[in-house]
Parts: sequence; C-alpha cells; structure tokens
Amino acid sequence: MYPNFTFLEVFSYQGIKHLLVPGTPMIIHAWNVRGLGRASHVRALKKDIRTLNSDIIFLSETLSSSPKISIILNALGFYNQCLVPTSGEKRMSGGLCLAWKNGIDLEITFQNNNIINALVFSNPPPHNPWMLSVVYGPPHWCNKRMFWENLDHLGKSFPGPWMCIGDFNAISNQSEKQGGRPVQSSSSGGLNGFINSNFLLDLGFSGNPFTWSNNRPLSTNIKERLDKAYANSLWRILFPDASVSHLPGKSSDHLPIVLKTHKVGHLGPKPFRFEAAWTRDPSSHLVVKSAWRQQAFGSSAEILYKKTHFTSHMLRKWNVTHFGHIQTRIRFLSQKLDDIQKREASVRNLELEKKHQNGN
Repeated sequence: MYPNFTFLEVFSYQGIKHLLVPGTPMIIHAWNVRGLGRASHVRALKKDIRTLNSDIIFLSETLSSSPKISIILNALGFYNQCLVPTSGEKRMSGGLCLAWKNGIDLEITFQNNNIINALVFSNPPPHNPWMLSVVYGPPHWCNKRMFWENLDHLGKSFPGPWMCIGDFNAISNQSEKQGGRPVQSSSSGGLNGFINSNFLLDLGFSGNPFTWSNNRPLSTNIKERLDKAYANSLWRILFPDASVSHLPGKSSDHLPIVLKTHKVGHLGPKPFRFEAAWTRDPSSHLVVKSAWRQQAFGSSAEILYKKTHFTSHMLRKWNVTHFGHIQTRIRFLSQKLDDIQKREASVRNLELEKKHQNGN
C-alpha cells in the first residue's frame, strides 16, 4: 500500500467502494494564458477545446474582467464558472478561472488569488467525491509560504482522492530546468516539502519536457517545467490510466497541459464539422448551392436529411481539394511547432516558432 494511508485507513475511508469502481472519464485542460484579452489567445483556446472536447478548463493569469471571460466561456459551452478577479495595481495581474460543462457535478469549496478548490462527484451516490485543486503559484517569494500552507491544509483536511493541477511556479529538481542558474532543491520546503508532506505522486507527462520559456536566444534562454499535475495514491487508484500531455505553445509563454483520466481509444470516423473559415471563400457558397439543388425524394424530413448529407459530403471534398484539408494542415503545423519548441533556442528557431504560431 502507498505510504500516505495505512491499510486500515484506506478501508475505513467511506469512499472505498468508489475506489473499486473507475471514475467518470473526463478531460481537464489547464493553461497559464497570460491574458485572455488577446485575440490570438482566445483563438488558441477555442481550437484546443474543440479538438480535445475538454470537460473542465482552468485558466490562470487571465488579466481580464469577469464579464468578458464569461462571454468567451459561454460561447465555448462552459456555462458553469468560478472566476477570481485580477489583482494588484490597476488590477492588471493574476486572475483565475475554473469552468466546467453541464453534466459535470462539481462544487467549489475554497478560492483565493492562487487556488480554486472543488469536490468532483464523478460517480452517482452513494459514491464519495474526489478533490480537485487548481493552482497558480505566486511568482513572488513573499507570497509563496502562505500558498504552500493553504494547499497543504486543503490536502490534510480531505481523506479521499486528491489531484492538483496548474502552474506551480516552482520546480522540484534540475531535470525540470534548462539554462540559467542551477536549481537549489530542498526536500523540506516549497514544492518538495508539499509533495513529501502529502505523499503525492507526479503524474508525469508526454510531449515537450518544459512548459515555460523566457523566449530568449541561445545562452540567455531558460526553460522550466512549471505546469504539472500531482495526485495522492487514492486518486491514482481511482484513475489508474490517467495521463498528462503538454500541448504545443500557441501564444502564451506557457504551454497548455491536458489531463485525461482515462485512455482515449479510436471511436471511428469523426463527425462532420462546419469550418467558419470556409465562409470567407466565395466558392463555398457555390458548393452549398450545388449540393442543395441535388434531387431528393421522400417525406419533408427525409428530403432535408438527404440534402444536408449531400452538402456535408460535397463540402468535405471541396475542403480537401481547395484548402488541402484544413484540419490536416492544422495538425501538421501543431506538430512542427512542438518539434521546434523542443530544439535549442537559437535566433533561427525562435523565428520559426513565431512563424508557425502565426499559421505559416
């Protein structure tokens, strides 16, 4: 048994029955967006959410007003929101947002400028919830001690499965940093003290080994793995197949990270999706008109279905021949961007990164 609970403690926990039943599958998306007011950041967020079909999203350093954030989230289908406003002089620093889709049973229990804590009821009653802590570690040393104390208190006050995800603004060892001064690690304080005190497990990752870069060239470049996820052994038992991925960076100096609680298998052909970009090409209207003029027979409902089918089929073909299949192109550029971000931060590579972020 893992060290943070004895055999008797695990089996006395009221939620042991739900530990034997896999939790509800969900996808959690965490990103230090560095300003949700920028159009490029909003576009990147929309694309990732649409591609991943995220259930829960956590954004830090939103640097935007709550009404504006709500409008963006509502448009993405996230109608349930917990927003922590920006702070500091002229309210131009920080800002947190935890949002979830309808159907996710989530209850907020605590929030401040650096943490939003919630209980997630991922199985129907009588199963007990697991705890989710989404974090934005303070960048200034004077605020770090209180941050770790608050997070530690939350962990010790809850006996069940617990997972933390977000930008911790801290690294645990030298392997999480490239460039700059060597890491002065300590097992008794800060991130390592928090991990050891609560017997947490690093959930690991796939993709780029670093999630933040100062975007400077060559010897002045620094990269760190600041964004990550930790969980206790009870949560790991509940979600044994959970995995974390680092997505290619689009606009912020932080990469988005995505946690999937279950393995995602191939579910067959993807459903047809209309691309808004098509409407900017005049020939798309001709494709729709041509498809709609195709003969169809049957009831009104059958005719409507057939004409819609004709239209989607012809738009798919037109997309491939006219745009070179826009989604394939997007995936190709994302992969290229990911490859470039793993290379040495030379002037040439930084120029290539900016070029691919602009979709060229």
